[in-house]
Amino acid sequence: MNKGVGYALTLVGLGVLTLGIKPVQTALKLTLPSFLSPTTLMILGAIIAVIGILLVKKASSVQQPEVPIYDPKNNIVGYRKVV
Repeated sequence: MNKGVGYALTLVGLGVLTLGIKPVQTALKLTLPSFLSPTTLMILGAIIAVIGILLVKKASSVQQPEVPIYDPKNNIVGYRKVV
């Protein structure tokens, strides 16, 4: 996946997490549906943010493939990364 998707999910998760805070709700004059409590909203935001962070870390950990370097006698003397 793309790092951008992970960053976007992280930002959305943090936004949902902050919407679960009572002073933010009153400042934005936000009313939540009855089935969605502030605690549930904060937990949902935290889960979305963690998923986004994991996606960013997964996209960052992709390693470049390495190809062998041969000497004239066809022995492998090292490896280099393909860019």
